[in-house]
Amino acid sequence: MKIIESFTSFTNLKNLKKWTFNKIKKYYEGFNSPEDAEDYLNWFFETDFSDGLSNIPNEVILYRYLNVKSKKNINFEKLGTHFLSNLKNMNMNYFFMMIDVINDNNLYLVTIKTSKENIDFKETIENRIKFPDEYEWTLYDDYKYEIINIKKEIIKKSR
Repeated sequence: MKIIESFTSFTNLKNLKKWTFNKIKKYYEGFNSPEDAEDYLNWFFETDFSDGLSNIPNEVILYRYLNVKSKKNINFEKLGTHFLSNLKNMNMNYFFMMIDVINDNNLYLVTIKTSKENIDFKETIENRIKFPDEYEWTLYDDYKYEIINIKKEIIKKSR
């Protein structure tokens, strides 16, 4: 279910927030109740970037983990559209289990820079409501970015 039809019709975050709160009264998939979703969205709208929607700079630094056999297997032209903005918030063992890489070490962390105009706020908010613990940002285009760094990650297995 799409909860936000078009971000382009909103001129500011205040209007987007008001509209989103009207929509979540029936749609709060990742939460126990609409009130829990509203609390989270209040935090998300009022918290500064890199965690929230306030004070997003014109250019943002984002991260994406890729599970590939080698760096040669990375498609640098199309990295995907789901990125993280703050690695410190992640429970990395849980995150690595979700993306099924806990038992191998074929993981690369790609750091990119992109324009805030490339952030798909509609999809980002929908994903935050569905999966609030993933802290993802969704981009419109998976090619409008500058790769800053690519680093092989070593996963330390927990016992």
